[in-house]
Amino acid sequence: MADHFTAKQWEFIKRAEQVRSFNLKENDFTTNDNQEMIRHLYEKHFFPGLSDHFIKRVTLNNLNGAIDKLRKNTNFTTLVETKYGDMGPGEVMLFILIDGARLAGGNESGDLRINNDIYELKAVKKNRNNQYVDFFLGGTVPQDDIIQEFKQLAATYKVIPNESTTEISGSKTSTLRTEAKPSLEAIERKFAARAANYLTKYPVMFVDNAGRNKGHVFEFGKVTEDRIQIERLTQGKIKPAIQAK
Repeated sequence: MADHFTAKQWEFIKRAEQVRSFNLKENDFTTNDNQEMIRHLYEKHFFPGLSDHFIKRVTLNNLNGAIDKLRKNTNFTTLVETKYGDMGPGEVMLFILIDGARLAGGNESGDLRINNDIYELKAVKKNRNNQYVDFFLGGTVPQDDIIQEFKQLAATYKVIPNESTTEISGSKTSTLRTEAKPSLEAIERKFAARAANYLTKYPVMFVDNAGRNKGHVFEFGKVTEDRIQIERLTQGKIKPAIQAK
């Protein structure tokens, strides 16, 4: 049957047969037992020579050196964005790159485990004020009372129509920072204290989730209270802004 195919038709078949994804589940990444096989799949189908870039010791230079080499491959953006289940951007990439890595499973805290070390992973953007933005804290951080105070302040200064809103944009927060600075800072101090309890439990890896350097690890470490502000309220939750080092 295939004997009559033209060169153009064979080109079509070759493209259609290319592997775009694997039949993997989130739980496959929660044990290091599967790391060797998953690495093999990605090296065979997407990243020839991938094994040359595995990392034994986690430093910022080691991570970004390996990531920069993978970025030359046209499949790199897909790798950064690949998610299974509730994973976040970059988690599969780091699982593959780092020896001894696995992702948190079930009710485990943190996102990434490397041997005995635990990390939180946040996919972020960096704004013009040199802050990491556009991410949420974990659901264990209580903030209902802070959100109510934030909405009351915004309604008082008429940057929102009333307190029933679930959205206060970044530009409206900036307006409050100018027009109601002492009041906003008092709310932010309360928020920063609670956020720091979460962001100092484990080192946090901030991974660039936008732009041409997508996948780049900005930094990792524990985030202290003095670096934390409110960036916006969206979907009824506060998105923080973390001052970059």
